[in-house]
Order: sequence, then structure tokens, then C-alpha cells
Amino acid sequence: MFLFRPAAAQHEASAASLRVMATFALDWEIQVHVLKRRGPTHEGLVRLRSVPGGLEAVLTPRLQMPSRLIATREGAPRDGTHHTPARPTSFGGARRALWFTRQQSMLWAALLLPPGPDGAPPSDEALRGVATWALQFTPRVATSEEAVLLELEASARLFGGKRALRDRILQEGADQGVSALAWATNSLAAHLLARAGIENGFKRPLEELLDALPMRALTAVAPTRGSFPDWGAAPWGMCAGSPAGV
Repeated sequence: MFLFRPAAAQHEASAASLRVMATFALDWEIQVHVLKRRGPTHEGLVRLRSVPGGLEAVLTPRLQMPSRLIATREGAPRDGTHHTPARPTSFGGARRALWFTRQQSMLWAALLLPPGPDGAPPSDEALRGVATWALQFTPRVATSEEAVLLELEASARLFGGKRALRDRILQEGADQGVSALAWATNSLAAHLLARAGIENGFKRPLEELLDALPMRALTAVAPTRGSFPDWGAAPWGMCAGSPAGV
């Protein structure tokens, strides 16, 4: 019998004879940390190869070890892990976080899927389908609400450069049901720009593009639409500069 618990439970007592914690690593691996076992304490990590069967035959040697491509970036972790900053909780905090990351050498794409016939968000199955398709371009793929997010800076040159990669994703993405595409230096900005129908997050300074977005692009504003129907049309920059947005 196996019991799955959150990572925070690793410090709690347990009668189990074997306790392990599994995490994903960048190089198509699962890292297993043995927390408890019979016998002496196990130091270090057990690394298990975990490449999807449909991709192993088509991955190039470079894409099989993406950490080696990313490790040349200044400040990039060299242990194959990827750390995501905590999501800001306020409009002003989110705006400042996006400004802070605008100088990073990253290329994020957000692929939006259309809602269902009844206006419901796209299904998890549809999101997983697009995410699996996107793994041919980069192992750094995630889903967020109605979007699939990809980090492509390290792999763009493997597909003929950023312009050729953009054209390919745009063309093949349409066959996968993608309704909107946007690019920016971080995933949250790309997601918001895609919602607003703005594809190129590099044509002007990122803060200018974000300041012009309507507040309704933010998920946190959705619960207020019934009470404040006009607020969603207000520019983000104006609201972020108000005392309530700080």
C-alpha cells in the first residue's frame, strides 16, 4: 500500500518503514530522496530516468540534457532544478514582480485554449494534450488555468532561431486548438498578454504593455465583475498606482 502526502509532511512522524520524497528534475529525471528506511540513513538522491516513451526516440542529445544548455546563464541553478518565484498576492506586487523579471534572458510563450461550448474553461485533457505536444520544443512546460506555458530561450536555436520557432508553434498550435499566442520574458506576462490579444511582449518595454492592459485580464478580478462591472476595463497601470493596488 502506498500513501501520498504533501512535501510539508516529510518532517512529521510516521510508522511507515519506508518514506521517500519524489521531485521532478530538468533533465527528464525523477529525483527520489529517501527520508526513512530500514538500516542506515541514505544520503543523497536517487535519480531515475523518466522520458515519455513517445519522445525518447525524437529527442536530440542536447534536449536530453537541457540543464547543460541553461547552466551557462548567469545565476542559473546547475543541479537540474528550476525554481519558480512565489505568486504575488496584490496587483501592485504582481506588477513590480513582472517589472523585476523583464531583464532576465528568458523567452516564455503562452498558448491559450478556447473555452468550451458552454463557456467553461478548457478541460484538463485538452490542456494535457497541448502540453504533451509542446514537449517537442522544450522540457520546461507547464499549464496554468486556460494556458500552456513554455520556456524556449535555450532551445530556440535548435529550431532555426526565434522567428522560425514562433512560426512553427503558431502554425502547428492552430492544429492543436490553440486560440491565442503571446511571448514575453516571464510566464505571467505572456499569459496576460495572450488574454489581451497582444502577441509580441518585446515590441515595447514590458511595463508599458502591462500598464495598458485592462484589469479584467487578471484572474483575481473575476469575482468582482458582478459588483464592479466597470472596474475590469480600467488600465492596470492606473489601478496599480492607486493606494489599493500597492
